Amino acid sequence: MAASIEFVRIAGYPVKVTSLAHDHASGSITLVVITRGSSDRNHLNDLLAESPLTLEVPEEPSRAVDVEEVDARSVGEGEQAITRFSVRFAPADSAQDVPEEEPEARSLEDRLESIERKLDLVLKELAQSRKARRVDPE
Repeated sequence: MAASIEFVRIAGYPVKVTSLAHDHASGSITLVVITRGSSDRNHLNDLLAESPLTLEVPEEPSRAVDVEEVDARSVGEGEQAITRFSVRFAPADSAQDVPEEEPEARSLEDRLESIERKLDLVLKELAQSRKARRVDPE
């Protein structure tokens, strides 16, 4: 069942959501977010590249989550682009509580994993952009 929540906080940043759904069996949460312009899209991609993240939903305790799946679909280019994100978060493997450690205290392996996720998102976005720009030869 989808909740009618207008804003959540991801890693401390407010994010306007279109819908939010809990899967109580798995503990996952799915958000739908609409961004306008490449700046907002890139900022959300940057946020989602970190792991674990702190997710704050109004009237619920903060929780540490990992990004399990991201489906981003864009229409338009540059600051005219509109992107619909469907993001599924799963409880973080390390703990059910909000992580207290500073980013600098993360292990090299954790930082590399975060960079790899970010790179995967960038490569996926690049592939979608190239696919949208292809013109049939005459």
